[in-house]
Amino acid sequence: RILLAEDDMKTRFLIELMLHFHKFQVDLAEEGKAALNLACNNRYYAILIDLSLQGLNGIEVCNLIKQYQTQQNFSNPSPIIGLAENIQKLELDNCFEIGIDAVLIKPLSSQSLDNLLISIDKKLSRERFITDSIDLNNYTDSMKKSKSMGFKTLKQNTDEYYKNKRSS
Repeated sequence: RILLAEDDMKTRFLIELMLHFHKFQVDLAEEGKAALNLACNNRYYAILIDLSLQGLNGIEVCNLIKQYQTQQNFSNPSPIIGLAENIQKLELDNCFEIGIDAVLIKPLSSQSLDNLLISIDKKLSRERFITDSIDLNNYTDSMKKSKSMGFKTLKQNTDEYYKNKRSS
């Protein structure tokens, strides 16, 4: 079971679809307070949070979840994965300082999500990593490479989904 906190409906739908493909049950939250409530009242395989949620933002929520997990002495706390459209190095460092386990850059490719799930499954989630690109300046190049390898980005999947929905 995975918690997905994402305020953008299209992004939330597509990530949920990718997670269902991997046979995960997904709990959804559209804002920070709901995500915090779900995270503190349930155990999750992983928690995916948009770092720019409205209201109580994703970074604040992640910090509060980590504090709660520490106070409750969780032996195996749920890994927390931040979702960001763009992120500066200082923000990234702050994410890791408060205990975020990984940051995925949106638009999310199915390959980056697959890599994350494999890493969690292999118990590597406690190590700090970024799946798409460590060098954020080369992010565009990595997305071009993933497209050339046949992986669709989240935006492409979203556009395709709504185009097909309108035509039917």
